[in-house]
Amino acid sequence: MQDYLVSIIVPCYNSQDFISKTLESVLKQSYTNWECILINDGSKDDTDEQLKKWAKIDDRFKYYYQENKGLSGARNLGLKVAQGDFVYFLDADDLMSNDAIESLLGLMNEEVDFVVGKTGVTYGQNNESKRVLEHRPITNKLHSNNDKKLLKLVIEQPLICIACNKLYKKEFIVKNKLDFVNKLLHEDELWFFETLFYSKNIILSDKITYYYNIKNPDSITNQFKVANVESYLQIIKIIYEKYFQEYKKENFIELISIYIIRLKTLTILHCYNKLNKTDQKTVAPMIKQNFNFFKPRREHKILNKGLEKWYYNFELLQILPLNYTLNFFLKKKQNNFLNKLKNKLIKQSALMLRLVTNKKINKVY
Repeated sequence: MQDYLVSIIVPCYNSQDFISKTLESVLKQSYTNWECILINDGSKDDTDEQLKKWAKIDDRFKYYYQENKGLSGARNLGLKVAQGDFVYFLDADDLMSNDAIESLLGLMNEEVDFVVGKTGVTYGQNNESKRVLEHRPITNKLHSNNDKKLLKLVIEQPLICIACNKLYKKEFIVKNKLDFVNKLLHEDELWFFETLFYSKNIILSDKITYYYNIKNPDSITNQFKVANVESYLQIIKIIYEKYFQEYKKENFIELISIYIIRLKTLTILHCYNKLNKTDQKTVAPMIKQNFNFFKPRREHKILNKGLEKWYYNFELLQILPLNYTLNFFLKKKQNNFLNKLKNKLIKQSALMLRLVTNKKINKVY
């Protein structure tokens, strides 16, 4: 196994408070045949000096500088210069377990396009995992993508969408011309969809190989603004135009439709919900326009009944103002008598409005 070179790509922007500890976790890897590609993405702090220092400590650290292009642009430069047989993304404020590469590479075989490590959540930059990010599919088992069923798998058995902590075959990335869309927030959502769509098989590790720091206040995931919603809408548009409209096979279209609905729910529950009232008013019209234009096609039951009902209700309520949809699903989580009654009234209003406007949607469960 030591014959394989692994390229660890680390984009850095104003990372002076975290980068040394992150790179220490790379240096401690039990698997030693790696190169660590350090991309200084136009940092304004002391990141540049620290990266140059690490490049002198060990020649496996390779230093590159570019004017600020964002996380996607930095990762794309890393992919361009990577010499490895495999690629692994590491964020500049997170840590790898000492056996991360050895563990993931041990699960790799000719049939697998990428291996997914288990990601522990930490409060600060340490290896004290408080919980694990979504990692529901069976571990240490080959998951086939026949008929694009990996899309179904990760909806029914959620798997975290982050690009980090996955070991990709470089030839898989090159063959399918995969890269990150520049200046796009939540770029991992699109990358996740595309890697699942094109892969033949994947496998999940049962070991925590990555420590995801959620206490970095400068992290993109800790800040939600209008741009976050705009990025989700752009991702929906890309998937609709590039995949939904191009792949005519019926079951592909239905799976892509389901995935688009999933992204719509994330737009409302993950982004819109976290905006202030002023920003919600700003984005509401653009969300409505996007959702109304990109209409999914549903003819057959594909998911389990609970999820089919969830997604049907979500599409049903799109005829109402966005806050009705948001309140419906927030109340659904609370599950008491009064909220059930309110949700019943909201649903009846949507059904009635669709009836009188002749805008029915298919119920497949």
